[in-house]
Amino acid sequence: MDLVRNLKTEVAHRLDCSSRGADALRWNWADGKALAQVKDATLGYPWLHLCRICMPGACHCARCIVKDGA
Repeated sequence: MDLVRNLKTEVAHRLDCSSRGADALRWNWADGKALAQVKDATLGYPWLHLCRICMPGACHCARCIVKDGA
């Protein structure tokens, strides 16, 4: 999976995401990994989450769970 990480807001985005910031850099660790692997990895980092716009429902961090009402 080709992703970038926005370093200011600590959000991972797909390359074509319209909400990624100008400071987003390629997240080399995610290259070639499935979305499930990326999701599992982000659970171990409370400061990192997946974009709710380009990957809706993918993130399960505390912030996204509250926003999704789950």
